[in-house]
Amino acid sequence: MSECRVDLVERLLSLARLKVSREEFMVLCRDVDRISSYLRQVGEAVRGINLPPLYHVWEEEGTLKEESVERRVDIEDFVPEVLEGRWVRVPWRGGRS
Repeated sequence: MSECRVDLVERLLSLARLKVSREEFMVLCRDVDRISSYLRQVGEAVRGINLPPLYHVWEEEGTLKEESVERRVDIEDFVPEVLEGRWVRVPWRGGRS
């Protein structure tokens, strides 16, 4: 097993805003080392092979259902009490002003 990438694991924990015990930290180091080793092996296995880039995991592309392709709301469907010209008045929910 290679040397633990302490800096990488610390950065990942910081990004995820996680705090772990020393034992959990060592397990994460071991896992990161194993993943890194596996990716190195994959890289070495495909070196020299001309593979096209993978753009889609599946060969077929997904399509939207016909009824969900276009969803519009007609402003005339609103009751007159919420309309202000071409704008729709919505209740204030708080937040920044």
